[in-house]
Amino acid sequence: MMDRDPVKASVRQHFWEWLFWPALLNTLVVLFGTLFFANLLGWLLAYFSSTSSPRQQRWIRSWIYLPLALPGYVIATSYLTLFASHSSLGLSLASWGLGLDFKGLWSVIFCLSLSLFPYAFFEYQEALETQSRRASEVISVFQISRWPALRWIWWKGLWPWMLQASWYIGLEVLADFAVFSLLNVDSLVTILFKVWFQLFDRSLAISFATVLFVSVSLVFLTVEWSRWRRVFSALGYAVARPAVSSPRFQVLTMAFSVILLLLIVVIPISALLNSLMSSNTLEALTWTTLWNEAGLPLVGTMVLGAGTASVLLIAGVVTAQILRQQKVHSRQLFKATLSLGYNLSGAIIAILTYPLAVHIGLTNHWIPLTLALMFRYFGVSFRAFATSLERLTQSQMEVLVSFRVPIAKRIRLVLWPYFRVSAGAVFLLTFFDVIKELPITLMYRPIGSSFLSTKVFEYTQEGQYAQAALPALLMAGLGLAVMTGVLRAQS
Repeated sequence: MMDRDPVKASVRQHFWEWLFWPALLNTLVVLFGTLFFANLLGWLLAYFSSTSSPRQQRWIRSWIYLPLALPGYVIATSYLTLFASHSSLGLSLASWGLGLDFKGLWSVIFCLSLSLFPYAFFEYQEALETQSRRASEVISVFQISRWPALRWIWWKGLWPWMLQASWYIGLEVLADFAVFSLLNVDSLVTILFKVWFQLFDRSLAISFATVLFVSVSLVFLTVEWSRWRRVFSALGYAVARPAVSSPRFQVLTMAFSVILLLLIVVIPISALLNSLMSSNTLEALTWTTLWNEAGLPLVGTMVLGAGTASVLLIAGVVTAQILRQQKVHSRQLFKATLSLGYNLSGAIIAILTYPLAVHIGLTNHWIPLTLALMFRYFGVSFRAFATSLERLTQSQMEVLVSFRVPIAKRIRLVLWPYFRVSAGAVFLLTFFDVIKELPITLMYRPIGSSFLSTKVFEYTQEGQYAQAALPALLMAGLGLAVMTGVLRAQS
């Protein structure tokens, strides 16, 4: 026992001196950098959209969901492929003495900002579309020009929604594992896997994961239980929707939206396609190789996503119905608690639940993988069905109970019409969240199984960008198909 103590002491000293403090600094830099740029992009696009013509607004709404369909690590993989030293662009830049290594803090901020700015756009758009005409009257009476009005009225009126958007974006940044890992930047989440797999100190990894779990839980539950966000929303100025702008401003709106679309969708997809076509990957593909590299991961991904989403769908309906009978304060408490997993990193959940899976002997099985994913994404399905049930009056259920209507018929006649609206969207959203989840899948995947997310991550980490292109394209295709289905289900 005494022989192990110096080793453990050395490992923990290395952790605190060389891992924790740099990771904390990186996390803070990426957090505030992403908050700034994602809010800036979302605010500008929302303002441009609100001042543009109906045709341009339809154009922006037609693609604004696309960033949510591409996981951040797929965007990171595409830009790593684009700027790789052996790519066409990389060779051209090197010949001009402008070689670019697309790794580091600014690359993480770039990828996360492109992936998360729609959260800010939706908040600012809601603020601009739902407020009164007071600001417009002030602008017209005092004849305030566009840019002073933008600075003093629109900006000051939107800051409560900026806080809410920053809350969502910040939680996503703190929970991210894949983008930090692929771009070689340590964060508070990625060092968990380093301690577990490289330093082999599982007790330290579990202890640190517990600290992160408690910290995030306290912050999240405090915000959810308090009235902070409602207070923030009530403190805003009365901001009106701006009037339709001049043709020159509409050209600027179109140019800005086209540039964002190019950076988020066109360039990443083109880079992946070019990497796949220009390499010898396609020529070397046989049916067996194609099945192992694309077919098997796609089937595994579909089975995992559909199975977990189906279980989450049923669990969400049952839980929402049970909690509906509780008091209002109890419902709010359970809502916040049950949604906690979605705001935690998958790496924290994987590290904390793995010892239990080892204890019961289910490490090489689909059951712990499914349960960990259910804990992570249960809040998505539960909150959607709980919101649907809020439209159901208590008198409707009391009438059915008093006439002793069987529970199966009660569900078919009363509950299903309320759930039907959100069931399709909930299934697709949880399906996509599950298939793009990386840390839990990496930790729990059964031996012999293969998934698109792990293929993309492993090939990209090894620098085999041509091999990563095919699973990344399949993941992007699944994301686009799911997002299209969600929009149709909601409409």
